[in-house]
Amino acid sequence: MDNILEVSFTPVPTGAEREILLQLAGFGPEPVTVTPLPMSRPLGAAMNAWGTRLRLRSLVALGFNELRIGVALGVTRERVTTVVNGTVTEVPVMLARDVVRLWEAWWDKVPPTTTRTQRDAFRRARAKAARRNWCCPLGLDEESIDDPFYIPGAGWLPANGTAVATDPYPLGDRRRAA
Repeated sequence: MDNILEVSFTPVPTGAEREILLQLAGFGPEPVTVTPLPMSRPLGAAMNAWGTRLRLRSLVALGFNELRIGVALGVTRERVTTVVNGTVTEVPVMLARDVVRLWEAWWDKVPPTTTRTQRDAFRRARAKAARRNWCCPLGLDEESIDDPFYIPGAGWLPANGTAVATDPYPLGDRRRAA
């Protein structure tokens, strides 16, 4: 017959490769932690920016622009933009920790849209997230977010939040230069 069905098989990992995969899945004697959370890293160190980037992108998907995020973090808008756009691959642990705290404060909120300027910023931020298919915070797996190999399973969807983030400094009034 001329119609031959081609079948390809993925080989089953064996030996050391199998042991590593089992440990990563949590079935080994000591599960492997791929990347520690920012809260467990020494303050003076730098860490992979992936989890920080995903958290910031999810806030943009809610409608927070880089300027408002920068004000809340006490850094410049440009600093936030370099992380959000993937220009940097590492961030200081202090910034990563602050982003975790901000994300925990705003994950279920939207920015104020009382004034025309606020509404325009909200629309631009969400449009950017929609164009780039960034998911909102609920689309992220909190246990995997700091793993540099984690890819969110969800894309952009509009989210209304449960409240409005009225406090521009949810981390306190501590501000620092970028």
